[in-house]
Order: sequence, then structure tokens, then C-alpha cells
Amino acid sequence: MTVKSYIRSVLLGAFVLLSITGFLIHTRIHLIAQNPSFIVPFVAGILNIAIIPPFFWFKKTLAYGYILNGLICIIGTVTMGHFAIATWFAPTSPPDILLKSMLLDILIV
Repeated sequence: MTVKSYIRSVLLGAFVLLSITGFLIHTRIHLIAQNPSFIVPFVAGILNIAIIPPFFWFKKTLAYGYILNGLICIIGTVTMGHFAIATWFAPTSPPDILLKSMLLDILIV
């Protein structure tokens, strides 16, 4: 195994591990039985675990992997922002906006 293929394997493994972790967190928080719109994080998690990683393995499909991953990030940012606005609490203070809202989660994405 060359250094290049080793680094690629480690990065791809980290991507899949982060995707699985995010999927498990989302399935715990966003129960589809409570709200049918929670299917969006479920489908995005499945795509990140099963569909997108093979795109990163081959040189010909690498650009498609980046595009799909970026699209999933945009969808995640928009839906988290909508979820934060829909479940907003009042009254708020600046520490509440930073620590109790979805702002930090959106910044991580």
C-alpha cells in the first residue's frame, strides 16, 4: 500500500465514520414518526454512508462526490436553519442564541 492510497483510505474511513455518527445522532433526535419532514436527515445520512463514499474512491467520480457532498451540506444547513426557526423559543439572550440554538450545528456543517 502506497502512502497515497493509505491517506485516501484513512480519509475515506473518517468520512464514513463521521457520516455514521451524524446519522445515529439524527435518528435519535429526529424521529420520523413525530414529523414526516424528518425523513430529510434520514435520507441524507443514508446517502452519506452508502452512496457518496464510493464516488471518492475513483478518480473519474471524485468531482461528483464533492458535488453531492456539498449538496447534502447545503440541504443540511437549510433544513437545520428552518428547524431552528420553527422551534424558536422566546425570550432569548445572546448566550441562548449561541448555545441553545442550531447556530453551532450549522457552523459545524
